[in-house]
Amino acid sequence: MSPRLQVIALSVLVAFGAVAAYITWTVPLSGEHGDRTVHGGDVLESLGKPMDERFRLVDHLGRNVGPETFAGKVRLVFFGFTHCPDVCPTGLSLMSQLLEELGPDAKHVQALFVTVDPERDTVAILKDYISVFAGDILGLTGTPAQIEEATKAFNAYFKKVPQPSGGYTVDHTASVYLLDRDGSFRSTIDIHEKQEVALQKIRRVLAPRS
Repeated sequence: MSPRLQVIALSVLVAFGAVAAYITWTVPLSGEHGDRTVHGGDVLESLGKPMDERFRLVDHLGRNVGPETFAGKVRLVFFGFTHCPDVCPTGLSLMSQLLEELGPDAKHVQALFVTVDPERDTVAILKDYISVFAGDILGLTGTPAQIEEATKAFNAYFKKVPQPSGGYTVDHTASVYLLDRDGSFRSTIDIHEKQEVALQKIRRVLAPRS
């Protein structure tokens, strides 16, 4: 395992501990790294069907994907980037835990990690990064224009922020979007909310409509 993946793996272990701690209490996200949480009570109520024809990307296995790729599955969509220091490992670890807790129902759910840093997050980089996390999680990348279209469809926020060192980080929305089998928006999952609450949301969307 490369030194960078070792750091990621360590971050994942830390993230799992953090998520477990948040089962009984929550804290707001720190603004230190610029990550922003969007809650279900915001403008997201008017999203409608964000995974439409604007959503054309490439997964970490090099396959072209679109809304039809995930038809019939409930979707968990998280925007982030592989150089993210803590929020992204926490979000991906949460999705891994949720998939595990869903048991057999997990086969009806597809978790997606969409990069907001396509310049650095190539297919190969995403493949290495996703390999650290358990469960059926697909990493998605594309051209800057494709990423722009996908984030607009979700009303997701991201902004490149230059660093004094000469590099950059990326501010971004830090909530998981929950879509139903048709690709329509149903709710968000705060990465710091109680796990049982998140599971209830997913199971509600998985249940057949009466």
